[in-house]
Amino acid sequence: MKKILIALMLVIGMFAYGDTMSDEIKKFYDSVEADTYIPDVQVVEDILREPYYNYNSPFAPESDTVISYGDFIIQISTWYAYETIYNFDVNKMKKEKPSIDKYFKDFHYKAIMDGDFLQVLWCIPSAHTLGVIDVTSGVIWIYGVDTGMASYTKGLYSMEPLHMRYSDFMYGLDRTDKELYKVICEINDVKI
Repeated sequence: MKKILIALMLVIGMFAYGDTMSDEIKKFYDSVEADTYIPDVQVVEDILREPYYNYNSPFAPESDTVISYGDFIIQISTWYAYETIYNFDVNKMKKEKPSIDKYFKDFHYKAIMDGDFLQVLWCIPSAHTLGVIDVTSGVIWIYGVDTGMASYTKGLYSMEPLHMRYSDFMYGLDRTDKELYKVICEINDVKI
């Protein structure tokens, strides 16, 4: 974990100097050696398809359908991009149509060993998100995004608080900003 954190800190340091965040995230991801041991790779594939506790889609907060680990990462990253890259700008979002599918196509992951512990390194460069899944605990961590939940390691935060933030935002959006609500629903084929 220490090696990964040091590398992640270097990546974040590069962001501060104006390098293209997407490119730097992808460069970092590519620089980390993958664990190619077949059973470990299978564990990673399986965990990404498993339900992520009882979390539903933040795009359909009233739904009872539980989403997988992979879908959780992709959907939270989509919301994060809406908030940080697009600043919820309706016109920009209409023009560029940043959908869940767009970020799904840019979702990269691989098994990595941190000492004796198997982890999943993941990134969605176009959403400016990077993190790990701790296979032992099942927690999804995001790097450099202070989610409000205490971090056991500097710079890594649980993604779970972002689910509540974005689900609550979507839940009231049809009453607070009908145009933004409509655009988000249209881009992502969410039934209104």
